[in-house]
Amino acid sequence: MPLERSKLHSFIVDSSPDGILVTDPNGKVVFANAAAETMLGYDVGETVGMHVEEFIPPGSRSHHEANREAYHQTPTPRPMGLGLELQALTSTGNLLPVEISLSPLPDSGDGWVVAILRDVTERRELRNLGAATLAAAERERTRIAQELHDDVLQRLAAMLLS
Repeated sequence: MPLERSKLHSFIVDSSPDGILVTDPNGKVVFANAAAETMLGYDVGETVGMHVEEFIPPGSRSHHEANREAYHQTPTPRPMGLGLELQALTSTGNLLPVEISLSPLPDSGDGWVVAILRDVTERRELRNLGAATLAAAERERTRIAQELHDDVLQRLAAMLLS
């Protein structure tokens, strides 16, 4: 027997490894799943009533407010900050690398938004590790090329002296 629709929705939201926040038109959190609160370092229920800008690093808050207002002008499902390395501010003041997708909440009145947060710490660490590995390989290639170049020049000089 299939799950009834509301139980299925609850299961999906509760079991999601991604954080899910719902904000009202003013940017106040009205719902957060356990993954969002854990990811951001809060206890269950603690983020409800907080303003979404409280999760934005201080230097980006005013910019985010303007972007949030612009999003309300043409709300469509989309990733947030394409091409940017987004970060969320946790309860401890640490910055958490995240990807965020936005979607207007239908039939909720004007301006309610669902935000899906994904912790991308491991992905960024792997990317940085890959970049560091490439840089180390390039340094080694340069070193070997220099040694070969020096060796060839020394042999040429020896031949000329002979």
